[in-house]
Amino acid sequence: MREMLTKQEMILEQQTRILQILHERKQDASQFETDEGLLPVRDQQGLQRLESQLQKSDFRSKLINHLSRIGRSDVKDTVWCLMKHTISNTLAKETNWRGVNGKTSMASLQLKTAVISAVRKNPLTLRASEREVEMFMKRWLQLAADREGGRRRRAQIPSAP
Repeated sequence: MREMLTKQEMILEQQTRILQILHERKQDASQFETDEGLLPVRDQQGLQRLESQLQKSDFRSKLINHLSRIGRSDVKDTVWCLMKHTISNTLAKETNWRGVNGKTSMASLQLKTAVISAVRKNPLTLRASEREVEMFMKRWLQLAADREGGRRRRAQIPSAP
Protein backbone atom coordinates (compact mmCIF):
# COMPACT_ATOMS: atom_id res chain seq x y z
CA MET A 1 0.00 0.00 0.00
CA ARG A 2 2.83 2.40 0.91
CA GLU A 3 4.62 1.60 -2.37
CA MET A 4 1.48 2.47 -4.31
CA LEU A 5 1.23 5.86 -2.59
CA THR A 6 4.88 6.58 -3.37
CA LYS A 7 4.31 5.82 -7.04
CA GLN A 8 1.23 8.04 -7.10
CA GLU A 9 3.23 10.86 -5.52
CA MET A 10 5.91 10.46 -8.18
CA ILE A 11 3.29 10.60 -10.93
CA LEU A 12 1.77 13.71 -9.38
CA GLU A 13 5.19 15.40 -9.24
CA GLN A 14 5.85 14.50 -12.89
CA GLN A 15 2.48 15.88 -13.96
CA THR A 16 3.13 19.08 -12.04
CA ARG A 17 6.51 19.49 -13.74
CA ILE A 18 4.98 18.86 -17.17
CA LEU A 19 2.35 21.53 -16.51
CA GLN A 20 5.08 23.97 -15.44
CA ILE A 21 7.02 23.33 -18.64
CA LEU A 22 3.92 23.80 -20.78
CA HIS A 23 3.04 27.01 -18.97
CA GLU A 24 6.59 28.39 -19.42
CA ARG A 25 6.56 27.52 -23.12
CA LYS A 26 3.19 29.22 -23.57
CA GLN A 27 4.54 32.38 -21.95
CA ASP A 28 7.67 32.24 -24.10
CA ALA A 29 5.56 31.99 -27.24
CA SER A 30 3.55 35.08 -26.38
CA GLN A 31 6.75 37.09 -25.79
CA PHE A 32 8.11 36.67 -29.32
CA GLU A 33 7.09 39.44 -31.65
CA THR A 34 8.90 40.01 -34.89
CA ASP A 35 8.42 41.59 -38.27
CA GLU A 36 6.25 39.56 -40.60
CA GLY A 37 8.38 37.52 -42.96
CA LEU A 38 11.60 37.64 -40.92
CA LEU A 39 11.82 33.86 -40.75
CA PRO A 40 12.74 31.85 -42.66
CA VAL A 41 15.52 34.11 -43.95
CA ARG A 42 15.42 33.95 -47.75
CA ASP A 43 18.43 35.97 -48.92
CA GLN A 44 21.71 37.57 -47.85
CA GLN A 45 20.04 40.90 -47.00
CA GLY A 46 17.55 39.14 -44.75
CA LEU A 47 20.37 37.24 -43.10
CA GLN A 48 22.25 40.49 -42.42
CA ARG A 49 19.08 42.03 -40.93
CA LEU A 50 18.59 39.00 -38.69
CA GLU A 51 22.25 39.06 -37.63
CA SER A 52 22.02 42.74 -36.65
CA GLN A 53 18.82 42.05 -34.71
CA LEU A 54 20.53 39.15 -32.91
CA GLN A 55 23.09 41.63 -31.54
CA LYS A 56 20.30 42.88 -29.26
CA SER A 57 20.04 40.56 -26.27
CA ASP A 58 16.27 41.00 -25.83
CA PHE A 59 15.61 40.05 -29.46
CA ARG A 60 18.01 37.09 -29.21
CA SER A 61 16.23 35.83 -26.06
CA LYS A 62 12.82 36.15 -27.68
CA LEU A 63 13.99 34.34 -30.82
CA ILE A 64 15.53 31.51 -28.79
CA ASN A 65 12.31 31.15 -26.79
CA HIS A 66 10.30 31.10 -30.01
CA LEU A 67 12.55 28.55 -31.70
CA SER A 68 12.68 26.30 -28.63
CA ARG A 69 8.96 25.59 -29.09
CA ILE A 70 9.60 24.08 -32.52
CA GLY A 71 11.58 21.12 -31.19
CA ARG A 72 11.03 17.45 -31.83
CA SER A 73 11.79 14.30 -29.86
CA ASP A 74 15.48 13.93 -30.71
CA VAL A 75 18.40 16.21 -31.48
CA LYS A 76 18.61 15.52 -35.22
CA ASP A 77 14.92 16.14 -35.88
CA THR A 78 14.95 19.23 -33.68
CA VAL A 79 18.00 20.73 -35.43
CA TRP A 80 16.68 19.98 -38.90
CA CYS A 81 13.27 21.44 -38.08
CA LEU A 82 14.86 24.58 -36.58
CA MET A 83 17.10 25.02 -39.60
CA LYS A 84 14.10 24.70 -41.92
CA HIS A 85 12.28 27.36 -39.91
CA THR A 86 15.23 29.78 -39.81
CA ILE A 87 16.71 29.76 -43.32
CA SER A 88 15.22 28.93 -46.69
CA ASN A 89 16.65 26.14 -48.78
CA THR A 90 17.76 28.67 -51.39
CA LEU A 91 19.88 30.47 -48.79
CA ALA A 92 21.09 27.14 -47.41
CA LYS A 93 22.57 26.35 -50.83
CA GLU A 94 24.64 29.55 -50.52
CA THR A 95 25.82 28.63 -47.01
CA ASN A 96 28.23 26.10 -45.59
CA TRP A 97 29.89 25.64 -42.23
CA ARG A 98 33.23 27.33 -42.91
CA GLY A 99 32.31 29.72 -45.71
CA VAL A 100 34.48 28.12 -48.39
CA ASN A 101 33.92 28.62 -52.13
CA GLY A 102 32.44 32.08 -51.62
CA LYS A 103 29.57 30.84 -49.48
CA THR A 104 28.37 32.30 -46.18
CA SER A 105 29.90 30.75 -43.08
CA MET A 106 27.27 29.38 -40.69
CA ALA A 107 29.90 28.88 -37.98
CA SER A 108 30.48 32.64 -37.76
CA LEU A 109 26.81 33.64 -37.51
CA GLN A 110 24.89 34.61 -34.39
CA LEU A 111 22.11 32.45 -35.82
CA LYS A 112 24.24 29.36 -35.13
CA THR A 113 24.40 30.25 -31.44
CA ALA A 114 20.65 30.93 -31.35
CA VAL A 115 19.85 27.53 -32.88
CA ILE A 116 22.14 25.74 -30.41
CA SER A 117 20.54 27.61 -27.50
CA ALA A 118 17.04 26.80 -28.77
CA VAL A 119 17.88 23.09 -29.03
CA ARG A 120 19.19 23.11 -25.48
CA LYS A 121 16.14 24.96 -24.19
CA ASN A 122 13.82 22.27 -25.51
CA PRO A 123 13.12 19.91 -22.55
CA LEU A 124 13.49 16.84 -24.79
CA THR A 125 16.91 17.83 -26.15
CA LEU A 126 18.43 19.85 -23.32
CA ARG A 127 21.34 17.42 -22.93
CA ALA A 128 22.52 17.93 -26.52
CA SER A 129 26.16 18.92 -26.81
CA GLU A 130 27.22 21.86 -28.95
CA ARG A 131 29.25 19.49 -31.10
CA GLU A 132 26.26 17.23 -31.71
CA VAL A 133 24.03 20.15 -32.71
CA GLU A 134 26.75 21.52 -35.01
CA MET A 135 27.15 18.12 -36.65
CA PHE A 136 23.44 18.03 -37.58
CA MET A 137 23.53 21.67 -38.74
CA LYS A 138 26.46 20.87 -41.04
CA ARG A 139 24.67 17.85 -42.49
CA TRP A 140 21.49 19.83 -43.05
CA LEU A 141 23.44 22.45 -44.99
CA GLN A 142 25.28 19.79 -47.01
CA LEU A 143 21.99 18.28 -48.16
CA ALA A 144 20.44 21.59 -49.27
CA ALA A 145 21.09 20.87 -52.95
CA ASP A 146 19.15 17.58 -52.69
CA ARG A 147 16.01 19.11 -51.17
CA GLU A 148 13.07 20.54 -53.09
CA GLY A 149 13.63 18.27 -56.09
CA GLY A 150 17.32 19.07 -56.57
CA ARG A 151 18.43 15.45 -56.67
CA ARG A 152 15.70 14.58 -59.16
CA ARG A 153 16.66 17.48 -61.46
CA ARG A 154 20.32 16.45 -61.43
CA ALA A 155 19.36 12.86 -62.22
CA GLN A 156 17.39 14.00 -65.30
CA ILE A 157 20.32 15.88 -66.83
CA PRO A 158 22.06 13.57 -69.30
CA SER A 159 25.75 13.15 -68.55
CA ALA A 160 28.21 14.50 -71.10
CA PRO A 161 29.92 11.86 -73.32
